[in-house]
Amino acid sequence: AIANSKYMILSLYNNFDFTYTYYRYDVTTKEAVKVTTPEYDEGFYIHSNQLFCCNNEKLYKYDIDFNNKQLLYDLNQITNNFIIINLVQDGFMITVKSTNSKYFLDLNGNITKK
Repeated sequence: AIANSKYMILSLYNNFDFTYTYYRYDVTTKEAVKVTTPEYDEGFYIHSNQLFCCNNEKLYKYDIDFNNKQLLYDLNQITNNFIIINLVQDGFMITVKSTNSKYFLDLNGNITKK
């Protein structure tokens, strides 16, 4: 599960058809709502009322209901090798494992090498 102060996103994996089903849980009302399964489900990050999903190629931004999909950044612009993404206060720290290069990606899609 991933969470902010109000919501948790829970994933349930189905071993029979290799799919995930996602639920948004409101910690205030204690209500769980099934949300649309995003096409990229290898990485989830939640910041305020925005949800970020990636597949090691592209990082997308959604609202908390998985609506209003927007490409935040095409990660192939910096590498096609394995990367590690960490959510920090104002964006993401991206580490390219093969070169140990580090980048900062802000929540508007601007990237700088560190």
